[in-house]
Amino acid sequence: MRTLSDYQWRDEHGHLFGAYVFEQDGLLAGLDLWSIDGQSTPTAMPPIARLVPLSTTQV
Repeated sequence: MRTLSDYQWRDEHGHLFGAYVFEQDGLLAGLDLWSIDGQSTPTAMPPIARLVPLSTTQV
C-alpha cells in the first residue's frame, strides 16, 4: 500500500479531519476520512477548497 495524497481540513465547527487516498499494486485501493482531533466523525466529503496538505500547519 502506498499513500498518493494526504490532506487535512477543519469543518464549520472547527473539528480537524484527515483524508488520504492510497493505492496497492498500481491500482487505486481506497479513500479514508478520519478524525485527527478525535472530537467528531467526518460524515461527508470535505469541500476541495478546505483541503490543506497534511504536512503543513495552515488549517
